[in-house]
Amino acid sequence: MMSESINGKHPLVMTRKTLGAVLQIRITNYFSFVRMYVRAVWLEGANEEEGVIPESWVGKDVIYWPPGANAKKAFEKCLLPASTWRQFPLIKIKFRSGMCC
Repeated sequence: MMSESINGKHPLVMTRKTLGAVLQIRITNYFSFVRMYVRAVWLEGANEEEGVIPESWVGKDVIYWPPGANAKKAFEKCLLPASTWRQFPLIKIKFRSGMCC
């Protein structure tokens, strides 16, 4: 069985730069497939709301919600919050979970 070389030398020898690039690709690929979700409780006006949202929508004491009436597209894509997103006070996180896509 032949093993391929990454840097033209021994197949197990990598420079720091090559290793860093490989790790960056693997980390990026990992986070593009694993999405973390939380079941959160937040305050919206005088009402407590509870739902499952991407973990990236949770700040220290707030949750971020996309503008408009339909958040489904932002939820499915796990979009990161933008400055235009609304903020609601976070009451608590009930649990966290991951999902491979």
